Amino acid sequence: MKNYARIEKNTVRELFSTEDDITELFHPSIQWVDITECEVKPEEGWEYVKGMFVPPRK
Repeated sequence: MKNYARIEKNTVRELFSTEDDITELFHPSIQWVDITECEVKPEEGWEYVKGMFVPPRK
């Protein structure tokens, strides 16, 4: 199973897991990033900047 983060305006808006091909499940305009191999899993609200996930500032 693969895990994905949906990115909108450089922010993680949703997390999604599937065994199916993500490109066949959603419209191509929706940006999904494969987070399966990430050591630290991003959460909703994290920023996605230059290919890196950044937790929100406290």
